[in-house]
Amino acid sequence: MGAKMIKIYTLFLTSALVVSTACSRTDMWNKFDSQNTDPPSPISVIISPAGGAWLSSQAGIINNEATFLFDTSMDTASLTLTGTMASTSAIAWSTTNVADDTLTITPSASRTIENGATLTIDCDSLEGANIIRTRTYNITGSVYYVNISAPGPLTGTRLEPMNDIQAAVTAAKATAAAISASTPGVVLVAAGTYNTSNTLVIMAEGISLYGGYSATSWDLRNPATYVTILKDQRTSLGVTTPLLNAARIIEVPAGITGMTIIDGFTLNVAPIFTGASILSACAIFINNASPEISNNTITSSDVSSTNNPGVPVNTVGICHINGGSPSIHDNSIALATRGDTYNTCTNYGIYLATNADSHIHDNSMIYGGASTGTAGIVYGIFISNSSPIIENNRIIVSGATNNSFAIHIFNAAPDIHNNYIYGGSSGSETTGIRVDGSSGIVSCYNNIIDAGAGANNRYGINIIDGDINIFNNIINGGTGDKASGIYITNSSVRTVQIENNNIFTNDGDAFNAITSYGVYATSATSYPTTLNNNNFFYCDIQYYNYIDGVADKTVTLFDISTVLLIDAGDTVPAKNNISEDIYADLDQANEYRYIGDYNAVGVVFDTSGIDGNGAGWGYTIDRDGNTRTETNGWSIGAYEYD
Repeated sequence: MGAKMIKIYTLFLTSALVVSTACSRTDMWNKFDSQNTDPPSPISVIISPAGGAWLSSQAGIINNEATFLFDTSMDTASLTLTGTMASTSAIAWSTTNVADDTLTITPSASRTIENGATLTIDCDSLEGANIIRTRTYNITGSVYYVNISAPGPLTGTRLEPMNDIQAAVTAAKATAAAISASTPGVVLVAAGTYNTSNTLVIMAEGISLYGGYSATSWDLRNPATYVTILKDQRTSLGVTTPLLNAARIIEVPAGITGMTIIDGFTLNVAPIFTGASILSACAIFINNASPEISNNTITSSDVSSTNNPGVPVNTVGICHINGGSPSIHDNSIALATRGDTYNTCTNYGIYLATNADSHIHDNSMIYGGASTGTAGIVYGIFISNSSPIIENNRIIVSGATNNSFAIHIFNAAPDIHNNYIYGGSSGSETTGIRVDGSSGIVSCYNNIIDAGAGANNRYGINIIDGDINIFNNIINGGTGDKASGIYITNSSVRTVQIENNNIFTNDGDAFNAITSYGVYATSATSYPTTLNNNNFFYCDIQYYNYIDGVADKTVTLFDISTVLLIDAGDTVPAKNNISEDIYADLDQANEYRYIGDYNAVGVVFDTSGIDGNGAGWGYTIDRDGNTRTETNGWSIGAYEYD
């Protein structure tokens, strides 16, 4: 052979389908769009599918080939394959335009299921040009394609996609099961609007759904650009659908595990306004299952139900009941306005009931919307008899005729940390976190909690009855008369530890007609168990309690070093609390971060916190992921500033 024209170009692409955040997933698919074409060279190579695509290990059956089309004849004897796919792939040369210009590589049926399998080809043209190309693929048991514009129920290949998602799920499960009962598969869905007048999809174990593909090229995926809409267009239901059996777009039945993923869709909840005696509709319904729900957008429409007066109507983003621990992450849930003056209507961003131990994390928004119905209520997240982990989310509500709660806890014991929580604006009560009974100790730390601005009662945290550890938070009790950072009405003695928090309200004017509170204890059974190392500021009264049924307002500044009891008759062991007004230096638009001078004379909230390491808390990481120090005490609040 003549002298080789050496061209080495290695491109490693890791599938966006396994990236954990919506932002990075989108970025990765943008890279597919812009970087999946090799630079100019003497030999052109068209590779299909593009890096990051899915291939099936069902050799010879469906959607299982990667092809390399050269614009010249190739020296087939010069080919070498490397990478994790090399030893378990079959190769074949064929002629398309000129002799031996097409290389087809097929994963073996014995190929290990793998995300991120690499394949590098190295071969020469007959003219002596050397070509090296590397691609990364995902290998699964079966791959089926769906495009709503397809002419009919075809085979489900890239060239002949199906037009029905449920049919593709069923086919993918059957194909994967031909390998073994536990073999996974995927269904890839192109952009378009998929309408339904019933449950659109019932998931199968190990079969994942991915939306966001271009309707004209399966090598392009970006859910923000190629929007795949699953729309429930029902406006009426002839049967009762309580919350525990809500009408749904996607159903995840019992036994589904984390091998099943729902990713990259826009789901529109049914705008039901008439029907049976109780009406509930949701986007995704999970029953005793543990799927991964990621990178989806869930919305609803503004809807009234005036022509069905007296019927309670519920709108739910995600409903999870009866066990399981799904991972719900990197989604945006934004419900609209539900209700009218004739009906009690309730919105739930996420509803959890009966051992629904979800891991809800890194969602850009969980927005409960608004309810204008009679006695309307809005919840960002409602938790009943469950122990979920809720972290790194933005959880907000707009408002309601009656109450709005960003998080409502009923006989549950969640772990709530590193969230932004906003209670909205309602006619009666607006609350960041409401504890109405606990089945253990609720953990609440490193959160930004804002009660909101309701018409009557505003509470950062409202403890009706329950045990809770409130550590290292920034808590704003809101705006208006009796706005309270923490409000406690326990009817029996419970464990309520309040340690190392910045607690304030939006009204600290002692001369106006309204009164705001840092902590408000309504009776002798509602005293906090401990009240240590907190910074109370910009509220008229730091701590308010009752002694022997007689209202007793404390002075406006605590002893900062030695007080063991707030005052005679009170059983609260409180010490090292301060009142340092940093309100003017809090950047509310940036998570209430302190923007003043930490080193200024008199600024002590940065060094007067508790030594949580010594106390054995275990909450030693701050909101930014920094390890808290022990030197001179921790910073008070969600951030470690010193």
